[in-house]
Amino acid sequence: MNLRNALLVTIGCVCLAIGAVGVALPLLPTTPFVLVACACFSGVPKLRGVVMKIPFAREHLENYQTRKGLPRKVVISSLAFLWSVLVLWAIHIHRPMFMLLFAVVGAGVTAHILCMASPKRKRENSRDR
Repeated sequence: MNLRNALLVTIGCVCLAIGAVGVALPLLPTTPFVLVACACFSGVPKLRGVVMKIPFAREHLENYQTRKGLPRKVVISSLAFLWSVLVLWAIHIHRPMFMLLFAVVGAGVTAHILCMASPKRKRENSRDR
């Protein structure tokens, strides 16, 4: 393994670990870190195969590749959990700068979840105009 691949594998492992923490901690987005990890592991197919056997990583990657959308129950529970934790942290910390940070992070994650919730539309040829 050359230096480039070793560096990419190290970055991929760190991103995968952060993504795993993001499963339990809603302030950390899981999907972007898993995607970066898979991209870093693309130079080492065996390692990428191992990552694809991890259920949470495989689920996130397959959802991004196929863009089938998310079930309504998943969207509602994800958003409810996200905002309840953000509100509890804002109440606990009670500093305006952190409240603003939580609101921005919450809005970004909400937008991301809603974007992933809708299935990818196929482009239609509009020759009938």
